[in-house]
Amino acid sequence: MSRKDFERNNRVHQLRKELGLNQNEFALLTGMNFRSVSDIENHKCGVSKMQANRISNGARVGVEWILYGDESKKEYPVNDRLVKWLWEHEDIRAQLWKAIQD
Repeated sequence: MSRKDFERNNRVHQLRKELGLNQNEFALLTGMNFRSVSDIENHKCGVSKMQANRISNGARVGVEWILYGDESKKEYPVNDRLVKWLWEHEDIRAQLWKAIQD
């Protein structure tokens, strides 16, 4: 296992502890199975991009933080959930679009 994988796994473990959840509760929150969470935390496998996305969406943290450790992107993530919400709210999407054009 690479150092990057080891660090990713540690961030997943850290996040679960911050949320005050056991591995089963974390698995339910993120849509993963218990075995995957356990294997990640015990460094038996790395975190896949699909798993990072599930964790991001379920735990509301940035996938960039999970994968790369970018602390500035841990909170207020731009993830699938936000993108879906923006597609459903055209007025706010238009306001944001105008704001980034300036």
